[in-house]
Amino acid sequence: MAEIKLTSTEGLALTLMDALVIKGEDGLDGLDGADGLDGVDGVSPTVSVEEIEGGHRVTITDCEGEHVFDVMDGADGSAGYDFDTEPTAGSGNLVTSGGIYSYVRTAIFEAMEASY
Repeated sequence: MAEIKLTSTEGLALTLMDALVIKGEDGLDGLDGADGLDGVDGVSPTVSVEEIEGGHRVTITDCEGEHVFDVMDGADGSAGYDFDTEPTAGSGNLVTSGGIYSYVRTAIFEAMEASY
């Protein structure tokens, strides 16, 4: 029993008795196809921001048109904290490196004294 196949991936193949395959040389490449049609021109979105009472209006314009949303101002924050700019002995301010350094150093010394 013999089978001869021509495929795009294997070229010409001859199969004898369903066990022996003899493959011929690949053929030459075909010609390039015709150029496709030009695509639709792209649209680069634009963004504008304008002040409105109590906030800002953001307008994004893309190929589908304008998209508008408002960003309102938030409430005033708390008064904040005083900051240590240098390590200060006995500082209770744990927000800055000065306060943290002093707090950790004190805690270590107290733990060492308690162990003696």
